[in-house]
Amino acid sequence: MLTLITGDSVIVNPLPGGGMTAVFDPSGPSGGAGRIIQLGADLQVVPDKAQDGLNDGSLDPKLFNVTELLASEDHRASLPVILSGTTAGAPGGTTLRQSLGSVDATAVAMNRAGAEKFWQVHESKAKLRSAGIQKVWLDRQIKADLSQSVPQIGAPVAWEAGFDGKGVKVAILDTGVDATHPDLAGHISASRNFTTADTTDAVDRVGHGTHVAATVGGCCTMKGVAPGADLMIGKVLGDSGSGAVSGIIAGMQWAVDNGASVVNMSLGTSSPTDGTDPLSAAVNTLSARGTLFVVAAGNSGTAGIGAPAAASSALTVGAVDKKDALAPFSSRGPRIDGAVKPEITAPGVDIIAARAAGTSLGTPVNDRYTSMSGTSMATPHVAGAAALIKEAHPDWSGERIKEALVEEADPGAYAVTEGGAGRVWVPRALTQQAHAEPASLGFGSVPRESTALVTRDLVIDNDSAHERTFTLSTGSDIFALSTTTLTVPAKGSGTITVTVDPARTQRGKTYSGIVSAIAGDVSIRVPYTVVMENRFTLTVNAIGRDGKPAQGNALLVDVTHGTAQSDPIVDGKISYDLTPGIYTLKAELFTMDSSGTYPVDVTQGHDVGMDLIQDRSVTYDAQQGQEVKFATPRPTESRGFVVGSRWVWSTGAYSIDYSDVGQYGAEVQHVYALPVPQVTNGTFQWYAQSTNTAPRLTATGLDPWAPHLAPAYLRDAATFDGTKLLPVIDVGTGKPADYDKRPVRGQLVLVKATGSFKDQIDAAAAHKAAGVVFYSDKPGPLAGDAGSTAIPAVTITGAEGAALVSRLKKMPLGVKLSGTPYSSYQYDLFTSKTGSIPAAPITLRADATNTAEITSSYYAHVAGQTGGMWRTIGLKDWRTGSGTYVPIRLGTVHTEYVSADGGARSYNSVTPSPDLDAVTEEPLRVYQAGEKHSDEWMRQVVNPRDEAARGLPFAAGYIPGYMDYLTLGASAFNDSDPSHTGGFSWHDRGTTQLFRNGALIGTDAAYTLYHPYKVPDQGPASYKFIMDMARTADWWKYSPTTHTEMTFTAQRPTNGQILQPISMPQISYDVPLDLLNRAQGGKNLTFTVRALPRHPGEALTTTTETWISGDGTTTWTPVPLTPIAGRPGQYTATVKLPKKGTINLRTRAVDANDHTVDQTVTNAFGLK
Repeated sequence: MLTLITGDSVIVNPLPGGGMTAVFDPSGPSGGAGRIIQLGADLQVVPDKAQDGLNDGSLDPKLFNVTELLASEDHRASLPVILSGTTAGAPGGTTLRQSLGSVDATAVAMNRAGAEKFWQVHESKAKLRSAGIQKVWLDRQIKADLSQSVPQIGAPVAWEAGFDGKGVKVAILDTGVDATHPDLAGHISASRNFTTADTTDAVDRVGHGTHVAATVGGCCTMKGVAPGADLMIGKVLGDSGSGAVSGIIAGMQWAVDNGASVVNMSLGTSSPTDGTDPLSAAVNTLSARGTLFVVAAGNSGTAGIGAPAAASSALTVGAVDKKDALAPFSSRGPRIDGAVKPEITAPGVDIIAARAAGTSLGTPVNDRYTSMSGTSMATPHVAGAAALIKEAHPDWSGERIKEALVEEADPGAYAVTEGGAGRVWVPRALTQQAHAEPASLGFGSVPRESTALVTRDLVIDNDSAHERTFTLSTGSDIFALSTTTLTVPAKGSGTITVTVDPARTQRGKTYSGIVSAIAGDVSIRVPYTVVMENRFTLTVNAIGRDGKPAQGNALLVDVTHGTAQSDPIVDGKISYDLTPGIYTLKAELFTMDSSGTYPVDVTQGHDVGMDLIQDRSVTYDAQQGQEVKFATPRPTESRGFVVGSRWVWSTGAYSIDYSDVGQYGAEVQHVYALPVPQVTNGTFQWYAQSTNTAPRLTATGLDPWAPHLAPAYLRDAATFDGTKLLPVIDVGTGKPADYDKRPVRGQLVLVKATGSFKDQIDAAAAHKAAGVVFYSDKPGPLAGDAGSTAIPAVTITGAEGAALVSRLKKMPLGVKLSGTPYSSYQYDLFTSKTGSIPAAPITLRADATNTAEITSSYYAHVAGQTGGMWRTIGLKDWRTGSGTYVPIRLGTVHTEYVSADGGARSYNSVTPSPDLDAVTEEPLRVYQAGEKHSDEWMRQVVNPRDEAARGLPFAAGYIPGYMDYLTLGASAFNDSDPSHTGGFSWHDRGTTQLFRNGALIGTDAAYTLYHPYKVPDQGPASYKFIMDMARTADWWKYSPTTHTEMTFTAQRPTNGQILQPISMPQISYDVPLDLLNRAQGGKNLTFTVRALPRHPGEALTTTTETWISGDGTTTWTPVPLTPIAGRPGQYTATVKLPKKGTINLRTRAVDANDHTVDQTVTNAFGLK
């Protein structure tokens, strides 16, 4: 489960074959409403409460990138964020992690409860500003950007001149260092760890930082560029190869504070930025103190320049091979605002340098050296070159060194936009007595309508003792010079102006080149770029169902660049300024409740695959929408809608796989779809899902003249349970004076909503009212957050409220309330369209011809326990989806009707907790019409098993790319159904140990499903893996602790071998229990024991033994097992149970490979 910065909780589950589903908790601040967007590999989950912050730029979109949050484990105990604009400490709901003075920011962490507390105080841009916070950023995890090369850049020439970087401090911010390596021993003057890892040393356990450090300043066998440099090691990337932005910035500050002249950063993000992000801002701020930051451009090919490479002050480095050809992986520019990036290249292909002890990153050459490729390898060549120049010119600033390196680079057979000025060449940069300011000229992006000349000044500095006359050229008639010759006096400077005339350009093109200044044997080369925009206006007009300008949201997907953005529709209009290309647009038009806060109707419209080649206008008229209706034979109400679309298209120029899913809370009672004509470019799919249960509340007047009432609960309000006959009394606005001399005890009070629902509910509760009915003097429904659970609180429409007030003025009224907080039946209904959405009614009438009937038993730990469930339905090949959470009472049996759409698949998820914890899931199912099926959820015995049914890749033990590690584990809490998979709980604790040939080689106290252990690179060995798991939640009584021991033999596969799964019997039980997980004490109990292979075809079980013990005893009694004919690995057991208490179970199983599992479950089930 993820808790987002708004305090909304989201359950995210992987889908076999890729993709994820996401479901919002309806009790969160957004009431279960939000958007789910899958674009390429990224899943973005945006709750409704976050949309304004994304629109106004006060929230970082990465805060809602679920793919990134899960990959970096930022979904665990706390969410790390950076608050820019303040160093005042940690606001309420957060804890301080780092003060980042260099960027005027504070790094904090917020736990699940803290997120909601923080959001309540800072939920708008204005509230953030009042607290001094400019923007909330995700404290992202940044990753490392993965003997001819040193001579290739001319470093030996500098050595011969007596310069090897001696005395120059170069900071390497990376994964640490192997300080014992012969090439580095004695060359490191300082080190510090800035990661949040368990280890606090600066030891490199990845291998990246050691390779980089040795390329800068290694000596001996594989000599680095500046072997005399004084190396400072800042471990900012942990042992996983990634680290938090805040830790990296802290490392940058440390390096500058401690006198580093050069800082090497072979790390970064792959997503393009304009250089205003926190990392890039820190580079710019700290560079002003004279330090040169040398940063890897990245390894995304044509994807653009990320952070911190996008920083204006950074010297950004691309990669070339040994023949000076640009490496295919090297990230190209320009920066997204048109600035020159990268400025320079260096060797970065097949670079051999030091190998950290115990690591195997890259292609090992021997125990001491390994070969790697990447801009990470190119960057230290330039950092080393900078150290050589700093030694020769100790008074030069970082910017001056940058100018020398860029302007004296060797030109390459690639454009400036791809590799800047060329490959670094040390000899000229070291000795040339002339340079230009700045090191590059970025003309930015010129708007399509602009005809104004764009100019930049370039200063030529003559550092020699005699006058020089420079001949100037740009190599292009688009870029004009104020003069083609410039005479500069000795030790003087001169200025020229470079001008771009838009009339000479072609719109939509990027131009780049070199301004050259030549005087005899002196040559200065300054790279430049300009982007000539060719943009058009896309105008969206939105008309509501009332015929007036609508409000809502627009979601625009840019196919050409693979990006998506969501923006508000205000007063019926939104406009986009866009480059030519292919776009898809989806609009959500809202009919709001009477308070203007919550949508009660939603109309969706789509324009798929628009080819934008001129200004264009699109109109969505909600009045033309067709209502999506779901009819049920039993009385129901909607608990929420899920509406999604997917577009898949691939041509020679474009490839897009885009999905978006809107999850709408219970306030939304009507969904409409605008017609979509047949989509011919690719495949378009649309679907709608509705979850319906018995009405939670019905109200009927007790006399024939009573007005019609259709009450709806406020969010998170207390509810009525059962049937009640209550008189109604009007108390006006519910102020204290309104209750004077009014006997409201045990009555239903009618209150005109005027402000805080909470205050009015609490006032009614203080006067002992039985419940509150709110209405507004405006027409339409009313919705909102109760804020109090003191007594039940519902709303009615403005018209119903007016009728009720009128009636109560004439005569008293009593109502019959029938409350069903937990429905015993449910409909999960689904309808879809492919290719188009016709202009025709969209209605699904549920019956046996289009649904399956499922009888679900939800087992409890104690009587009255409550939990929840949701069913996710999607088209067979979809990569995302969602469902609607419905509270359920455990210890009961439900009847569920699920759409049996041949093109759909679904799965159910169940939690035994009121806060979406410890989720158990079933595999994807495709139901047949008329099918009857039964499920049992959370029936004991619950025990650890591997998740092979989910297709996870860890069953082999060894994983490609991590062959030094043996990865072991299991899902710890799985119920008695072998097809079910149990999930993580915040109340779970666990430890694991791995022994090799009897010796302990590692322990892990972190609760994760799978645990990687580094093992020696040797032959076959005997292993014992011990796993102890515990669940301490007060809602979890049975199977609270387990102890599992697995023994097996394994050998690391050699190159070319196919990974074979490590066989291991999987234990499960089928025990007949009542719905409270109890058996009859004092009687014989017959049950089933299973010890089955994890995968079909694996070794079968040869021996199985089971023991039983009573509550609080340590005496184990063997249980006779009788094999079940035709079912290998399954046995029948019969035992006489004690009269009371609980039962402990232990089973040991051995398979044909002599692999064993011995597992004990305490308090496995109860007795009655």
